[in-house]
Amino acid sequence: TVSKADISDNGNGTYTFTNNDGTDVILDTRAASNSYDSGTSGLGVANVQDAIDALAAGSTDDQDLTGATLTGSSLQIDIENGSSATVDLSSLVDDADADATNEIQDLGSVLTEGNDAGGAA
Repeated sequence: TVSKADISDNGNGTYTFTNNDGTDVILDTRAASNSYDSGTSGLGVANVQDAIDALAAGSTDDQDLTGATLTGSSLQIDIENGSSATVDLSSLVDDADADATNEIQDLGSVLTEGNDAGGAA
C-alpha cells in the first residue's frame, strides 16, 4: 500500500515520480525515448522521434501520372504505383442552353473560305 506518492513535471517531457519510500523514478514521455518497430513501415528507425523526422523529411508524393485516355466523355488518369482515376466530363459537353455563341463551333468553313462562312473575304 502506498501512503504517499508525488509526481512532478520537469518541463521537458519527463516527469519525476517520487515513491512512498522516497526514491525517484523518471518517466520519459518524449518521442525519442519511445521505441518504434519499423518492420511494417520500412523506415529503418528505432524510436518514435526518428520515425516522425523520417516522415517529415520524405513527405512528398513521388508518384507520376503515367497516362491519360479520353473515351467519349470519360477521362482516365493513370497513376504510377497506384490505381487509375476516372473523371466524368459529360457535364462539360453541353451547357444546356441554345446560345451558339458560347459553344465550341466548327470553324472549318471559315478557315477554308475566308473571314466569314459565306466566302466573302
